[in-house]
Amino acid sequence: MIPTELDLLTERPGFTPALEAALRTVAQSVAIFGAGYPDDTTFADVYRPRPARDERPEGSNHGWTTSFWPGMLWLSYELTGDEAYRLAGELHVQGFAERVERGIDLDTHDLGFLYTLACVAPWRLTGNEQAKRAALEAAEHLMTRFLEPAGIIQVWGDLSNPEQRGRTIIDSLMNMPLLYWASEMTGDPRYREAAHRHTAQLRDHMIRPDDTTFHTFYWDVETGEPLRGGTQQGHADHSCWARGQAWGIYGFTLNYRYTSDETFLRAAERCADYFLDHLPADHVAYWDLVFADGSGEERDSSAAAIAVCGLDELARWLPDGERKQRYQDRRAGDPGLAVASVALGEVAGCSPLRPGQSRRLLSQTLRYFLEHGAVSGGMLSRGWHGEHLASLQPYSGPASPYWASKGFVGLLLPPDHPLWTATEERLDDEDVDVVHSIASVGWLIQRTGRDGIARVHNHGSDHMMPEEADGGQPDPQYARFAYSTRTGKTAVRNVPDNDVHVTIRDVPSVRRRIHPLGGGADWAASYHVPQFPVPAAISGGGPVGKGPVLPSSRIESLVIVRGSWEVRVHRFTGVPHGTAVSVSGWALAATTPVGLHVLLQNDSPPEADQHHPAGESAKCGPTRVKVIGSGLVSELIGSAGWSSAASRRAPQGTAYGNFAIVPELSGTMRPGLFVALARLTTSDEADPPVVSASTDRVVVQWHDGVHRVDWASDKPDVIWVPTVEGTS
Repeated sequence: MIPTELDLLTERPGFTPALEAALRTVAQSVAIFGAGYPDDTTFADVYRPRPARDERPEGSNHGWTTSFWPGMLWLSYELTGDEAYRLAGELHVQGFAERVERGIDLDTHDLGFLYTLACVAPWRLTGNEQAKRAALEAAEHLMTRFLEPAGIIQVWGDLSNPEQRGRTIIDSLMNMPLLYWASEMTGDPRYREAAHRHTAQLRDHMIRPDDTTFHTFYWDVETGEPLRGGTQQGHADHSCWARGQAWGIYGFTLNYRYTSDETFLRAAERCADYFLDHLPADHVAYWDLVFADGSGEERDSSAAAIAVCGLDELARWLPDGERKQRYQDRRAGDPGLAVASVALGEVAGCSPLRPGQSRRLLSQTLRYFLEHGAVSGGMLSRGWHGEHLASLQPYSGPASPYWASKGFVGLLLPPDHPLWTATEERLDDEDVDVVHSIASVGWLIQRTGRDGIARVHNHGSDHMMPEEADGGQPDPQYARFAYSTRTGKTAVRNVPDNDVHVTIRDVPSVRRRIHPLGGGADWAASYHVPQFPVPAAISGGGPVGKGPVLPSSRIESLVIVRGSWEVRVHRFTGVPHGTAVSVSGWALAATTPVGLHVLLQNDSPPEADQHHPAGESAKCGPTRVKVIGSGLVSELIGSAGWSSAASRRAPQGTAYGNFAIVPELSGTMRPGLFVALARLTTSDEADPPVVSASTDRVVVQWHDGVHRVDWASDKPDVIWVPTVEGTS
């Protein structure tokens, strides 16, 4: 189980005090439990140590809920960065490693719950190798419970136990992420395939025609035939256990995250709609959804909490519309300025859009920002999702009048103008991928129809006067290589997003003046001279100052776009051999770090002193980093030159959330081109192109053609060769 973003919860009044109280409780519990474990439930509202069992002492690691305690420690560490939580969490890594090595209480599907929280989390956060090994061993053990031909994972008991043989429960959906992660780590598809098949069987047989769910279901293990549904914890076999319905919301959505199987998303929606339609007046479910107000039955706050997490995750994967808005609306844009150009086109009478299309763009953008905290106390907040001071420019005062005035341009139109009276219309190419070059400013516009994300690749606009030298203060507003409608830029003192730099004496270079190198229908290129900010200014509280440049050096950059993929090619000239070089991708943000998680793959990196023959670029194994959160995927893949992948925190976040993570690839300077694949998307299904590179050439193989890049001179030459039908 991987925690999802809590943006909509954290925006509510009272969240911060509640979070602080929870962290105090966790800190106090460290002293109480240490490396031991609390019981499953409370006694007189107090958690006591887990009772001794089967010659295992009090507080020992057995049962299915023991990972919840280290899981809370790792969440606390993510939220605060406090080393005390990390040290406490690492005590449990050893305990879980011993549990799987010694085969203690492993006859359960809940190995996913146990090892995702206790071992995968520390592996992702700290790179703990012992945790990774234990989690992979647990995944292998979980695979022994996968039964053919039924295609399900048995939940409880010894596999020969006739009472449990062929039985699964809806809760088991939450254990599948461990298997997806195991395939990610090992490259072995059998884990992923088993998880996908198991989820499909639950989709087909555990959801009734009225959208309620069975808690448990039996299959004939010899023939694979589905037999019957029932319950273990619900009111009756025919009723709907509230917590199980909530597991369905969350579990089917998580499995969609890893597979992009749309039927899993539909299954989650069915579970969600029934759950929401059968809540009592105060929205806290009774323990079984067959009960209603006046029944006198107990409530199930756990079901409510699980459902909230599931609905939050579900909303992030749905297209805009009433269904998404019912769960939690998650769209994006830019206040004031975002609507100004649309309205100005109508005012000047030169808009390429019909009035109904302009009206749709305006209303959807304004509605988004109104729903996400752009207005506070009747005034515009200094941010997009509420106030975000790190994104402010010096002239952004209270109510942001500089930006608000741009949004008011539409008010110049009379009330009977078609912009105000026309029926909203969809754009003609709203669902189509679009790439548009604006060569005069060095921009390449890339929009994907599937998710509506628009990106601007910047290879010419730097906000510098012609008489200015290459130096200048770092400026995230203009110096990034790319900007999008679903992400924000990181702050000036944080790790930069969409950047490439060299590092000398622990100081990374910055990009200021941008020198265009040309462009085409689907590519753009530029170079810049690396500048090094004054280190004291970076660490101090004042403005970051401009510093020296690296003499006779430059960083040349090229981007080619197709679909959601970007091919980023960089050439470093005049940079000393062995200098550290890095490239970063799209920053994803959340209100708390809980909403973001990272997948890393660093296989077979080249040695630092490895020799590369003339004409051959530095090669690396599959080196990739993927950040997931806010319904988005930000990925970087090293195709040539890059030797390691990592994720970097941006403590000041972006305008979309106070916490952000930036994917990054690193390497060392050597002859040849450095190539990375990047993407920002809501879908994880598109395969990357195949890339090969040499000293001055790159070949990018797509499904429908090839891009050939020849960079033997100062400027790149990019040629597109479409695939001719009947050839390979």
